[in-house]
Amino acid sequence: MIDLNYYGWNDKLNQLKQESTYGTLTHGRVAIVHRTCYEVVAGSGVFRCELTGNMMYGKSDFELPCTGDWVIFQPFDEGMGIIVDMLPRSRTLCRRETGTVAEKQAIAAHVDKAFIVQSLDDNFNVRRAERFMVQMREENITPVLVLNKADLGFDQQKVEEQIQHVIRQIPVFYTSIHESRTISRLREFIAEGETVVFVGSSGVGKSSLVNALCEKSVLLTFGISQSTGKGRHTSTRREMVLMDGGGVLIDTPGVREFGLAVDDPGALDEILEIADYAQSCRFKDCEHINEPGCAVLDAVSRGILDRQVYESYLKLRRETWHFSASEHEKRKKEKSFTKLVDEVNRLNPDLIVFTGDMVNSFASEMDPWIETLKKLKAKYGKYATTGNHDYGTYVKWPSKTDQENNLKQFFKNMERADFTMLNNTNVPLVIANDTLYLAGVENWGLPPFPCFGKLTQALEGTDGYPVILLSHDPSHWRHEVLNYPVDLMLAGHTHAMQLGINIGSFRWSPAVYIYPEYNGLYTANGQQLYVSRGVGYLGFAGRIGQRPEITLIKLTNDCK
Repeated sequence: MIDLNYYGWNDKLNQLKQESTYGTLTHGRVAIVHRTCYEVVAGSGVFRCELTGNMMYGKSDFELPCTGDWVIFQPFDEGMGIIVDMLPRSRTLCRRETGTVAEKQAIAAHVDKAFIVQSLDDNFNVRRAERFMVQMREENITPVLVLNKADLGFDQQKVEEQIQHVIRQIPVFYTSIHESRTISRLREFIAEGETVVFVGSSGVGKSSLVNALCEKSVLLTFGISQSTGKGRHTSTRREMVLMDGGGVLIDTPGVREFGLAVDDPGALDEILEIADYAQSCRFKDCEHINEPGCAVLDAVSRGILDRQVYESYLKLRRETWHFSASEHEKRKKEKSFTKLVDEVNRLNPDLIVFTGDMVNSFASEMDPWIETLKKLKAKYGKYATTGNHDYGTYVKWPSKTDQENNLKQFFKNMERADFTMLNNTNVPLVIANDTLYLAGVENWGLPPFPCFGKLTQALEGTDGYPVILLSHDPSHWRHEVLNYPVDLMLAGHTHAMQLGINIGSFRWSPAVYIYPEYNGLYTANGQQLYVSRGVGYLGFAGRIGQRPEITLIKLTNDCK
């Protein structure tokens, strides 16, 4: 049996488990993540687990389990399991995902202390240490600076001059795996049941430190590259091990970039000791750039505040501000989208239809919104067809297969959102004693837009019945649809060019020069077309005179 108390299990976590729907099942802690497979340490041993469907679909990468998370799983067979729930996280070390502005990546969860490991060679970089400190303070994780390879020979006075503002705030240890007393001091700093994560660049000796603290080889290590004189990358995954005598250690792969994921840029003031001077600034909202009476700038000019620390502050503040602003904008969009869904549901529709362009290019654009889209409710279902953007036509794909897989994923995402796709097909709708057909074609468009619509196929079996047709591009109406027994066609595509004038009965938009039917209701040959300007945008993130539109259509047999 494994005593999970050594791994950090406590009364608070136990209470959280009891509040779970799956509180009677087995719990454990994630030790290693292998893409979609997880090694979980439980009381009865180590299990290889996978995620159940509701744990996987509709979740961002940040919401999936990471090393250190506590999960609940259903064991099956020998040493296998299915993860059905994850306990709420606390003290999660994360970073901004490479190549994004506001996407977070979870590194380790339920962390008590984080050892910022730097080697006393060319790797030493106090600016990188500051960056780690900021992120850790954001999550109430205790940062500790570990200056490793102290046996190499270094100028301690010079180093401490560079880190004096760090020394005043966090513990600093000098270590060497060849000097046991330095390892003993570090080991004494780790209490039983505490979780410590090791972070830093490749080759600084994180894995070697973990092995030394455990007094045995638990992680793979490499020596110094003969060609470069630098440590080679060892860890390829985040791995959790138990230190003899208590204490959980999590080793992480070396990172070249550590993007900040900080909501409060003001946290920098304390960490870089700017706050000590900022309170004396003439203006309370001083940004410490060029304002008159700025005590921070004065301290820099007099040499009291290190100029490099000040410049680091400005750089990190710009980075955190961009992340914070992006997070704010993301939350604003989520709130607006939820409001839109609520507004549609308040209309109590019998039927919800969508005429295409759910995404701009990539199926993954739907991921954050799938669960919200599922909340749309209609008595007779939700139906959609494709628009020109849904095919990923405007992206240079590595291969045709990649583009095809993107489209397949788009269809899967629509299914997950409870939409039925009408791709050149139809469905009968029986309402009271009446039957009508809802038909849909894939995108039909004039060059340069893709054309996949097959109207005759979509209308098969509808003879003699009223037909409503979903077709993305309103041009389709005059070019083909008017020659077929379609009572009402619904379209979008134009956005009314997000620009126009609507005053009383007068309406105009430059869209009319490309699409004679660009918005509203049109009649010809006893047939009708309604073009919705929709709720999205392309290019310009706004609308002038053409507000977003949710269209409510009431069908009646009263033709007076």
